[in-house]
Amino acid sequence: MKSVTKISACGVLLLFSSCFEIDCEANKKYVSTIECLQIVERRPSSSAYNLKSKGVHLLTKKPCTCVDETRWLGCYSELLEKGDTIIKRKGELRFSLHKKDTIITVDWRCEELDVSEVKIKGEVVSGLTVQQLRDLKYK
Repeated sequence: MKSVTKISACGVLLLFSSCFEIDCEANKKYVSTIECLQIVERRPSSSAYNLKSKGVHLLTKKPCTCVDETRWLGCYSELLEKGDTIIKRKGELRFSLHKKDTIITVDWRCEELDVSEVKIKGEVVSGLTVQQLRDLKYK
């Protein structure tokens, strides 16, 4: 009877563990469908993981709302301020935030830390974590 219980327990654990596996290809496809070319007019809420920012479309100059439910761009919403530009093109796994004298470029990675590069007045700083990027903002 104990062996049946152990087998059942292992089966349940296996079932649930497979539910938590990350499907990198599916995530990659989903992230690549997002497009946001926006000049931010109002700082988005940093209380939510997903991004919903209001602003003006970079090319059409019409009001637009950028929505990202992947939580990828939302991780960086605290860095955004009025007047900043978000550039995330459809089909790309990279986005950039353009500020007055700083450009933050972030490359998406599955199951790894995002790869970021910051250009501050032409000087390049690479490999910063999200927290280090946030700390830069307040210096």
